[in-house]
Amino acid sequence: MGVIDYLFNEIQLDFIICCHFVDNIQSKRVQEKCGFKFYKKRKYKTGYGTIKDDCVNILFRGGL
Repeated sequence: MGVIDYLFNEIQLDFIICCHFVDNIQSKRVQEKCGFKFYKKRKYKTGYGTIKDDCVNILFRGGL
């Protein structure tokens, strides 16, 4: 949570966006524990040229 605190308190960001592939349950769980909320699902072209579904999550400063 130190990085999140730094980004909101020192850098003064209003929100942070974080993504995970749909099949990566561990990353999804970590993001949920940090307070990120589901924003949208999209298609993502990987560095290997494959297309995977991913979830975009967002965390607002002050929990808006």
